[in-house]
Amino acid sequence: MWSGRYSDTGSLLTVFGGVLILVQAVLYGPAFYGFGTSLSVFGIVLGLAILALGASARSSRRRRKELGLAIVFLSLVSFVSVSGFFLGALLGVVGGVLVITSPGRPFLNPSSSRFSTFSMGTPCARCGHPVPSWTSKCPYCGYPDR
Repeated sequence: MWSGRYSDTGSLLTVFGGVLILVQAVLYGPAFYGFGTSLSVFGIVLGLAILALGASARSSRRRRKELGLAIVFLSLVSFVSVSGFFLGALLGVVGGVLVITSPGRPFLNPSSSRFSTFSMGTPCARCGHPVPSWTSKCPYCGYPDR
């Protein structure tokens, strides 16, 4: 997670911030503002929006700057209304800035493997699949290689 690129950290902080804002709006909003008031409903919508933006920032590479700007904006708006015990809004702002500044990475990165087919062994004479060095037969077709 701390590999020099903060793509996961920013989205994770944003999700935690959105959850805190949502928890404050649902649990403490009705007690302070009254259930169904515009401020309580606004806090619920704001928390859900920040939570969804943080979750989508995890796998998005192309729209990271736009998502980060939206996260920062909504988190700053939450300071005025339902801030998620102040910590939720702060986590949202920091997470949004990290989402903006990180390059991002795809959700599944198939090119991250350190092994290649050449390191698996010589190719089989019959089927062409690599034959591992610890066996004398091809595991795919059974042709004796050595």
